[in-house]
Parts: sequence; structure tokens; C-alpha cells
Amino acid sequence: MKAETYTIRINTIRAYGKDSSREVSGTLEELTEYFSYTLEIGSLHPKTIRGLLSAVQKVSDIKTGCTYIRDWYELVK
Repeated sequence: MKAETYTIRINTIRAYGKDSSREVSGTLEELTEYFSYTLEIGSLHPKTIRGLLSAVQKVSDIKTGCTYIRDWYELVK
């Protein structure tokens, strides 16, 4: 059985300057590896794509703290 491929859009929102977005695609395992550095702060092994998005968003919020740049992650349908 072939693993499902997902696309996550990463929106970077800046208080000053130009906002930007980029997309990354892969299986749950590939995306977990892609975000592994960020996930080291939280859960390293999410079981679902929603769990991965939630973990990455929570860790990103912790990592950026009170800065003027925020990342927002969303699953592309």
C-alpha cells in the first residue's frame, strides 16, 4: 500500500515587511523528518498529519516567542 502524500503550506507573517509562503510535500514520515529539528522541542513522533501540524505550530509559537515574525502551518487540500 502506497503511503499518502500531504502538502503543508508554511505562511510567514511579519509585523514589518513582506509576508511570504512556501509549500513542502511528502508522506507523514518524510514531513516528520523535514520538521525534525523543530520537533525536537516537542513530540518527535506524531501519529497523524493533524498531530504533526499541531506539534509544529505549538513548537513554532514557543520558538518564536515575542518576535515580529510568525509562521503559520496549514494542510493544503
